[in-house]
Amino acid sequence: MTVRVFGIMPDGDPVKEVTLRAGRLFAKIITWGAVLRDLRIDLGREVRPLVLGFEQLEHYLKHARNHGANVGRYGGRTRDGRLVVDGQEFTLSRNLDGRHHLHGGFLGLGRRNWRLVDATHQTATLEIVSPDSDEGYPGELVLRCRYSLTPTALMVELTATADAPTPVNVLHHSYFNLDGQGQVAGHTLQIAADEYLEFDEAGLPTGRRLKLAGAYADFTTGRRLIEDERFDVSFVISPDVQPRPVCAATLVSSSEDLMMIVRTTEPGLHFYNGYAAAAPVPGLDGRPHLPSSGICLEATRYNDAMNMPGLGDVILRPGQTYRQKTQFAFERLDAEGAEPNTQGDYS
Repeated sequence: MTVRVFGIMPDGDPVKEVTLRAGRLFAKIITWGAVLRDLRIDLGREVRPLVLGFEQLEHYLKHARNHGANVGRYGGRTRDGRLVVDGQEFTLSRNLDGRHHLHGGFLGLGRRNWRLVDATHQTATLEIVSPDSDEGYPGELVLRCRYSLTPTALMVELTATADAPTPVNVLHHSYFNLDGQGQVAGHTLQIAADEYLEFDEAGLPTGRRLKLAGAYADFTTGRRLIEDERFDVSFVISPDVQPRPVCAATLVSSSEDLMMIVRTTEPGLHFYNGYAAAAPVPGLDGRPHLPSSGICLEATRYNDAMNMPGLGDVILRPGQTYRQKTQFAFERLDAEGAEPNTQGDYS
């Protein structure tokens, strides 16, 4: 484990970077946005990058589209920035088209410098305090993110407490590319869901859950991604928050030599294939950030759920703790294409 200064914020606050290593995996986390800046796997013949990131803090500040960040307080969209809690109405910042609230607002938690609480060779814990009325949200929120690395997986654990009722939904927003370069066309994706949420033209849920069978977003069986597709879809994985992570999705590289298994406690999984996430500056190792250079598989509660009771209770109350565990596990596929174990004990 090493800790270094990655960059300096405009206000003079240093952004720290922690490097973790376990077996064939290593990761770099920066305190700005609690971002997973880099994740690589040693395949013997090569050390392959798995996520998109930038080499300079300035590029994150100017060009990041939530690359590797933990976004909130409430990740996703809130219609008209409207929030009602226990009969009291609050107005959230409207940073999406001047109308809706997105990913915690103009300066959501994924765009601020967190505090490094502690770090070991295989773990890093970061914390941020969001004050009362921050971006319109009620109450003070204390949020922690703990990254832990094993020889085969990265776990992201999120916990939060608040001193007043407030909605919480933190999204881990890494862009994955299991080929290590290029675009994600050719990857094979399977999502463990039979239903998805119907969205309107603003990308907000109507409240209807639709069957996936035969739909444009049907990934119930492994499906190869192709060029020029656009996906920004919320899938229903579980009826509610689970006590332990369950398998939500699998992603296989174009060369079919590496698989990622996503397991989560969250009821939903949002799939965005990065079609609008190009950046005008190079990424890690000088690689270009083209449209669909990486895909997001975001464990989540649902867009606008605080205003749609049918999508679950997302209000965190004093005395309660918000918890999320999401694991990204990696398995090298042998020459015969052996299937990994997608179950297992991952408490």
